[in-house]
Amino acid sequence: EYGNQTIDLNNRFRLFNLEQNLIQNEGIVEISPGISSMQIHYDNTKISVDELVHTITQEHDAQDDVSNMTVPSRVVNLPIVLNDRWNLEALKDYAQSIRSEAPYLPSNFDFVARNNGIDVERLREIVLSAEYMVLGLGDVYLGCPAALPVDPRHRLVCPKFNPARTYVGVRYRKSRTHTHTQTNNNRYTPKGAVGIGGAFMCAYPLRSPGGYQLIGRSLPIWNMFEKGENFTEPWLLRHFDRIRFHEVTHEELESQFD
Repeated sequence: EYGNQTIDLNNRFRLFNLEQNLIQNEGIVEISPGISSMQIHYDNTKISVDELVHTITQEHDAQDDVSNMTVPSRVVNLPIVLNDRWNLEALKDYAQSIRSEAPYLPSNFDFVARNNGIDVERLREIVLSAEYMVLGLGDVYLGCPAALPVDPRHRLVCPKFNPARTYVGVRYRKSRTHTHTQTNNNRYTPKGAVGIGGAFMCAYPLRSPGGYQLIGRSLPIWNMFEKGENFTEPWLLRHFDRIRFHEVTHEELESQFD
């Protein structure tokens, strides 16, 4: 863990600066930074843990003031359907099979608005106006971002699901001679789903379990099958990218999945 465990952009920039300096040291194989933490994979045949701790301390103490620091930052424009039918179907199945009553049912979108003391139209304006900066990436899985609005006026806060959405539902239907198994995919979080949890926005790369409040659906941010201008790696996003959403219809988004 690095610095006070609070949301602090300056602390995140210091962490980035420390990462860039540490990765150049012999014996450090890979560094995976979080929002206010960092996991270091090192080769103990080349550097001992005591030497590593000493190196980290030296690099930390040598850091300059980050107030004028610049970081690479792209603007990534993504389509979104707000309060979409796919997420509403998943929530309906969640209510039938996991928890029938919860303050975030039947619509997460309505709940996020209520939880922040605004109406749904104001919530729509905020989501479409905000620039969400990616501060954590893939610390959950598959390039999933933890992104925070740059403008504090666009920050929304809400609790996560309790319990979370499960990965898959299986229903059993008996006849006189057989038991039939039917898989219900609605209990998934749809791939491309956009959610709010705590103060952070995330985008789900694949169908999966999850606990963020689902406010809409966008395009998948994980692609294992081809590389190109946008997907130089299987994950689309990079640290410090700024995500902006523009609203589209269900049909326009669905056509992009074909």
